Amino acid sequence: MLKNAIDILKKHQDLLKAKFIKEKKELVNFMKAYLKIYSQRRQKKKIKMNKAHVQELEKRANLRVISLKVEIEKEIGKFYSKT
Repeated sequence: MLKNAIDILKKHQDLLKAKFIKEKKELVNFMKAYLKIYSQRRQKKKIKMNKAHVQELEKRANLRVISLKVEIEKEIGKFYSKT
């Protein structure tokens, strides 16, 4: 009788271990999916920030070119007004 009770408890213990392992694997899969989504969001945000930074640099470069053109035109105007 005691042996039967021990056998039943061992079977239930084995079933619980198997269920625990299954749940743990499922949890790991959920965590992987979450990390993948989080990583994709971070990557999209990083790309968006990089595009914005490139646009800002292009604006600055254009302003410098325009400023340089104005300075050159002034210098050319001074040169021709002297002659």
